[in-house]
Amino acid sequence: MNRKPHAQPVSQIILAAQHEAAHAVMRKICRLKATRLSVDSDGGGYCEGSGERIKPEENLLVTLAEMAWETGCRFTLLDWENVRFSFVDAGEAWQIVTDFPHLCYSINQADEFIIQEPTDALQRWFNIAGDMLKPHRRVIRRIGDALQLNGFLSASQTASFLRNTPRKAAL
Repeated sequence: MNRKPHAQPVSQIILAAQHEAAHAVMRKICRLKATRLSVDSDGGGYCEGSGERIKPEENLLVTLAEMAWETGCRFTLLDWENVRFSFVDAGEAWQIVTDFPHLCYSINQADEFIIQEPTDALQRWFNIAGDMLKPHRRVIRRIGDALQLNGFLSASQTASFLRNTPRKAAL
């Protein structure tokens, strides 16, 4: 018996669309090219890369944008051992930090150089991503609404949304 796939509730599609929009906004913040965004009726979405090589720091911030957005850009203490099952991109973020150990370098409150455990480094980078996205909540919602309505935005449409953002939410 063949079964048709069930479409996800609209709220799941909106969440996926805003998830992809957060990636796009973080790409803009990091001065990376705008890319095509898509979302489908099963609640899946995709933010295409541009094919360019990007720095691990930028890759990590773009990856963490989803989690920062979905937690409301709050400095939530995340259980990084278990968060991989809660957020789509958490496993990728973990991989980036473990593949590039310099992302674990930090300065403590006594201005001493330290090497953080990957879980602590991910928490620090997550907080940075949330801070960077906070001023851009309105544009993330606008891009998410358009993406949910149309199913996709071309790279030029995404760039237009980012370029034509009102001053208060400008990047």
